[in-house]
Amino acid sequence: MADLPHVLAVSATGPVYWGKDQSTNLDKLAPYSNTGAAAMVSAPGGNTVVRTKDYNTICSVELSKRVTLNLPCRHFDVVLSACCSRKAVYPLRTYFLPTRYAWLAGTSMAAPHVAGVAALIVAKRGRPVAPDKLFAYLKQCTNDLGPKGKDDKFGSGRINAGKVVSLKF
Repeated sequence: MADLPHVLAVSATGPVYWGKDQSTNLDKLAPYSNTGAAAMVSAPGGNTVVRTKDYNTICSVELSKRVTLNLPCRHFDVVLSACCSRKAVYPLRTYFLPTRYAWLAGTSMAAPHVAGVAALIVAKRGRPVAPDKLFAYLKQCTNDLGPKGKDDKFGSGRINAGKVVSLKF
C-alpha cells in the first residue's frame, strides 16, 4: 500500500511502562508496527507491551501536588483518542460512562499526528502543496531515531510539529 503514489507509510512509537518510569524512552517502536523500506516517518501511536504482559498492575503518576492519577499501567503507554459514539459499547463497558474517548494504540493513532503536521505545513505555506513536496517537508519536520538517517523502523524519524515553525519554503 505504501508503495502507491501519494501514500505515506507511518510507523508507530510509544513508551513501555511510562507509568512506572517517566524517564523511559517515549519512542520505542510499537510491536504491532510494520517496518521496511516504505516507512517514511514515525509518530506516537502508543505501545501494547504492558497491555499484553501486565494487564492489571496499577501505576500512580503525580500530575501536581493535588492530582495523582492511579490507573492501570497499560493506560500510560497508549494514546487517549477520540472514538466512538456516546452510546458505544466499548466506552460504556471499559469506563462505565458514556464517553467519546478511549485509551487506544495503533498506527491509526499515529497517522493523525502526521496529518496534523501536514495541515500545519499547508497552512504556513498559504497555498496547496504538491504531494512530493509535502513529503519532503514532512521529512524535514522529524527527529531522527534509530540508525542515523532514514531506516526501516522509523523512516526519516518521529514527526515533530514544532519544526514547522522554522521550515523554509
